[in-house]
Amino acid sequence: MGTGNHKLDSRHRAQAVRLRARGQTFQEIGDRLGVTRQAVHFLLQKSARNGNGAFLRCSLCSRAIAPRPRSFPSDVRVLCCGCMRSHAAGSLGARLKALRSVAGLSKCELSRRTALPWEQIHRYECDRVPPTWRTLAKLIRVLGVGLVAVAG
Repeated sequence: MGTGNHKLDSRHRAQAVRLRARGQTFQEIGDRLGVTRQAVHFLLQKSARNGNGAFLRCSLCSRAIAPRPRSFPSDVRVLCCGCMRSHAAGSLGARLKALRSVAGLSKCELSRRTALPWEQIHRYECDRVPPTWRTLAKLIRVLGVGLVAVAG
C-alpha cells in the first residue's frame, strides 16, 4: 500500500475529509482509499494548509475533526462524533450542523443536494422542528448515518 502521489488528488482529499467527519479513523480511511494512515494524515494536513491553515475543532474536547473550510465562521460550535455520543448537546440539530459544517457544505448547498428549503434546514439545526422520516432519509443520503447513529 504505497502512498504514491497519483493517489493524493483533490477527490481523495475531499473523500478523506468526509470520512473523517463521520468519525472514521485515519487507518479506516486509508484502508478505504488504498493508502496508509500516514498518507491520510498528510491529506488532511494539506487540506488545512490550503484553507485558512486551521482545523475545525470540537468545541467540547478540542479534538481536530477536519480541516476548516475557507468560508466557515469562527463562532460556530461543532462537536466531534465522540462528544455527540456522550453529551446531551448531541441533539439532532447539533449533529446536523456539525456534519454539514465538517463536510464543508453551506445550508444552501445542503438544500440543493437534498431538495429541501434552506430555511427548513435552519429550523432543524436550531431544533425548532423535527424532520419527517422522509426528510431524515434525504439528509442521511448526503451526510451519512452519523446523523442518527448514536452508539450507547
